[in-house]
Amino acid sequence: TVDPAKSLPSTDGASLPFWSPDSRRIGFFAQGLLKTVDISNGPPRTLAEAGGARGGTWNEDDVIVFVPSPPDGPYRVSANREGEATPVPSAGGRSAGGWFPSFLPDGRHFLEFVPTVNQPENAGVWVVSLESGARTRLVDSQSNAIYAAPGYLLFWREGTLRALSFDPETHDVEGSPMDVASGVGLNPVTNQALFSVSTSGTLAYFAGAVGQSELVWFGRTGNGIGKAGATGVINTISLSPDATSVVYDLADPRTATFDLWQLVFGRPEAYKLTFNPANDLFPVWSHTGERIAFSSLRERPPQLYETSAKASGNETLLFKSTLPTVPSGWSADGQVLFYTLTDPKTRSGDIWALPLGSRVPHPVVNSASDERYGMPSPDGRWLAYVSNESGTYEVNVRAFPGPGVRRQVSTAGGSQPQWRRDGRELFYMAPDRTLMMVDFESFPETFTFKPAERLFTTRTKWLEIQGTARTYAAAPDGQRFLVANATEESQSAAPTVVLNWVAGFAR
Repeated sequence: TVDPAKSLPSTDGASLPFWSPDSRRIGFFAQGLLKTVDISNGPPRTLAEAGGARGGTWNEDDVIVFVPSPPDGPYRVSANREGEATPVPSAGGRSAGGWFPSFLPDGRHFLEFVPTVNQPENAGVWVVSLESGARTRLVDSQSNAIYAAPGYLLFWREGTLRALSFDPETHDVEGSPMDVASGVGLNPVTNQALFSVSTSGTLAYFAGAVGQSELVWFGRTGNGIGKAGATGVINTISLSPDATSVVYDLADPRTATFDLWQLVFGRPEAYKLTFNPANDLFPVWSHTGERIAFSSLRERPPQLYETSAKASGNETLLFKSTLPTVPSGWSADGQVLFYTLTDPKTRSGDIWALPLGSRVPHPVVNSASDERYGMPSPDGRWLAYVSNESGTYEVNVRAFPGPGVRRQVSTAGGSQPQWRRDGRELFYMAPDRTLMMVDFESFPETFTFKPAERLFTTRTKWLEIQGTARTYAAAPDGQRFLVANATEESQSAAPTVVLNWVAGFAR
């Protein structure tokens, strides 16, 4: 018999879990932090900042290797909280920024997936020395890889889980990859293949439909109004100012790369706005209706671009940044773009503003905590944003440009703040995916608000641990909400489990 699944206390919002070698503890990421929890008792322990994590792995010496955010290389930290997290050495210079580390049996080497910009066919899996940082490329791959006894690399390529003969001591690969399972899922935002394998030979994986969403209109009480028509792996949505159109990023089912699409409500087909082979993500429509800002991986780190809302294929770079940037909101006049910048020093996000006239950005909320989702109020006097300063992501409102009053308006976690057009209400998403509303009144020097009210619970999907995606959009009057809801098939998806998967394979 199989024991029923149980929820571990105080692990709300957990992502990317990984086991300790003795299977008694679990490492995971939540609230912009790397944490561990004992599955039998005790609260989670916080080990390090990790604002946009890309996986972790744990060896017999209680060393955890993890990637705190996309631009970083791997870091190491003691699972017993003995010292600070430090970068894994990079032989020959700067780390290549590998993701999803996975230890080999010796505990002294680990696998990592290294993505590439513009040429995903050149991405691959490498083996890395924990002590020296020496790296060797093993195989072309579109996602992470895991070692599986008695001697295989398991990795994802074009929807198929494949196995390649591999010696964990010499790091030699032999022969050609063999197909293990077809239709295996991939998170196209992070390039994480949705599979896992145990040392005893049990394989588990999710099918490709697990990330599918559909755009659905809801009223304030959660009553369904109708489906907008778009379906697929959708990460972020943004309404036009008059709520007659929506722009969203959609993953190509064949290449797993994202482009921007626009759907005019009432028309049968959406049309494509961007065509670059790199990922274009996180669109934000300006309040004037003329511009759409987005983040693109056309070069690393991700850069801020804009495109016209009236024509496709005319994207322009807003400014060149040395650090990852993701747009979050516009000023009412469309002349200032707010965005999140990931700082490698703190391994967390800060909120910056970019005046489009001068193109000289400046920090707005800049601290050691992880701050994201900067959204200016319609009158321009307040800034809503998300911070994990309390240890949990909460929605805050502060005077803008400041200094001045600052208050936390969520009470049990929150993200994705959005203003009603008149500024009288602020919406946000609770950790349980319930849409919340805060009644807000602005005064010259301060503001008042009432306790947050629950509107309705959604079925949104989280593709990115980092606080960047927007899975709902409020209509200007706050009476309707467009939500990227998980499809029925995606919501009910269960993992496929294969016992002794290696049976029948010949090394």
